[in-house]
Order: sequence, then structure tokens, then C-alpha cells
Amino acid sequence: MNSTGSPGGSRGSIRWPLTRRWVFAALSWLVFAPALAQDNPMPRPPQLERDVQFWIRVYTQIDTNAGFLHDQYNLSVIYDTLHFAPNTTPAERERQVDQARERYGGALRRVADAADAPLSADD
Repeated sequence: MNSTGSPGGSRGSIRWPLTRRWVFAALSWLVFAPALAQDNPMPRPPQLERDVQFWIRVYTQIDTNAGFLHDQYNLSVIYDTLHFAPNTTPAERERQVDQARERYGGALRRVADAADAPLSADD
């Protein structure tokens, strides 16, 4: 026995940590291998698909100087894409967004109120 209390001299104190690492790696592989083998390791519930598609559009179709004006509850409904100059202040962006909201909100109210009446080109 050596001074660490393990048999086999100084090599015994090195062998145990390596063995533990190997066991940990093997157990980790057994636990995580099935998830890695799946085509889609992160499940996507069908109820979230519409929202997932919205965020895919956000990150692939517009940059930081643009934004979608979209329905509050149904993210698949996008009314407009707003584009801002690179030096537009946050306050000016908010003003432009508010104007667009009012414009589309007014059009939607007119459509709802029109029932069977003909709509204008703006509506």
C-alpha cells in the first residue's frame, strides 16, 4: 500500500479517476445516444408549429432594421413588413409602428362593419 492508502503504488491513485471518467462517459453515451440518433432530437408539438414557423420567418426574412406587423393571437397572419432606416430612433420606430397599427386596425374594423357592403381598395 502507498501513502494514499490504495494498493499498487502511485499508479493506483491515477487509475481510479481514469476509471471513473470512463464509466461516466459510457453511462452518458447510453443515456444520450438514443436522443442523438433521432432525426429531430427536440420535439415540436403540433400546437406550436404555427408559432415556430413565425419565428423562422423572423430570423430568416427580416433584419434588425425591419419588423413584422402581425396578429396578436395568430402569428401566421402578418399584415405588413415595416422597414426602418438604420439610424431610426426607438421613439420614431414606435411612432411608425403605432401608425401602421392604426391603419390596419381601421381597415379591419371597416371590413368587420361592412358585412355585405363592397370594400374599398384600401380595405
